[in-house]
Amino acid sequence: MVLYGIFLEGRDILQLSLKEIQEIRGNRISMIFQEPMTALNPVFTIGEQIMETIQLHQQVPPKEAKIRCITLLTLVGIPAPHQRMLNIHIRFTGYAATGNDCYCIGLWALY
Repeated sequence: MVLYGIFLEGRDILQLSLKEIQEIRGNRISMIFQEPMTALNPVFTIGEQIMETIQLHQQVPPKEAKIRCITLLTLVGIPAPHQRMLNIHIRFTGYAATGNDCYCIGLWALY
């Protein structure tokens, strides 16, 4: 008798192999961190971090990942996404508190 488990669509994730878990992670389930200062790496631009995730989980070439990144930034209402994807996350958090640009959560959810 199993007394515990983590179930996704009827499958116990705890019983899966590492390879099966990696296929689910990021594609079917994800952790969405709400604090960009701790969730994002200040060494890399927002675009680099979004494109890395897209390439890892959707196996697309860099050019396609860039197009998808710009599309995501546009969908969540970030002005000038071509330029903003070159910013580090600190440039985003400065005016996120205004309520107009609280888009980090929406961006990752759209991915």
